[in-house]
Amino acid sequence: MTEANFTGINPAGVNFQRDLAYFADLWTNKSEQPSKATQEQWDKKAGSWIRELAGQTKRKGRLDERVAETVNYFLRKGILHSDAAVIDVGCGPGQFAAEFAKYVKSVVATDISAEMLKYAALTSEKKGLANIEFVQCNFQQADLTRLGGGQRFDLVFASLTPAIDGMNGLEKIISLSKAYCFNSTFVYGSDNIEEMLTAGLYGRPAAPVWDGRWFYALFNLLWLMGYYPETTYHEQFKNNEVEVSRQLAEHYSRALGKKIPQALEESARIYDYLQGQARGGKMELRAKTVYGWILWDVRKQEKRQSSYR
Repeated sequence: MTEANFTGINPAGVNFQRDLAYFADLWTNKSEQPSKATQEQWDKKAGSWIRELAGQTKRKGRLDERVAETVNYFLRKGILHSDAAVIDVGCGPGQFAAEFAKYVKSVVATDISAEMLKYAALTSEKKGLANIEFVQCNFQQADLTRLGGGQRFDLVFASLTPAIDGMNGLEKIISLSKAYCFNSTFVYGSDNIEEMLTAGLYGRPAAPVWDGRWFYALFNLLWLMGYYPETTYHEQFKNNEVEVSRQLAEHYSRALGKKIPQALEESARIYDYLQGQARGGKMELRAKTVYGWILWDVRKQEKRQSSYR
């Protein structure tokens, strides 16, 4: 293999410094609202999440489906086994961690939110799972010795979390692994009600949401760092009638607020608009969500340039 100086261009015309900096910037800037990563913000968010997960809600059903599909994926690959140690970074309400614990020797579950961890610990206790350790921390600032030190885990798992944002977060999860790292992120979403609100209420173009930047930024970063990232996609569909309620309006207020900030303060206006569009107080919902999964083996790293680490 021909090596290239990190600051130059190799014979194939690849400028590693430029490309690495470009994709690192895309990955680092994945969160447009940094305040969402604070403990206070996540503690506030925990309340609504926990209420939805406590009952047989559609959100809980979709999460249960994602957890089951993810576990089956790891089982097929032989990653989850009786001697394995797993860490779930940014575990949230702990559904993934609890399911992993059924198959492995030990699980460490970390989160910045104390409220999320209280719910996660209660869930694991109800399921009789004694092999999960819960650690409250800001992963970006966490001392790795508190998490068991480097190269302790057979699987370092992260799903839909800003905890591993930036090169610091990425290098941390890699340093914790002695085998595999995994990250799941959103890449595509369509929702006919959200698109209707976007066009009809705010006069914006109605279009599905493509947000694959984080996905392809991570893939290219790993490739340039010498790994062989494996990609998989998980799709979820919704096609049902929904009742127009204040709760539904609040949901779309938050969803639209990610691209139209004023919508965050306009759930009442959104509710009134939905009432005007509904028939018999109900509307048809047609939605699709696609998640991108990236798995890589930290033991398989080639030199794609003279030095990176």
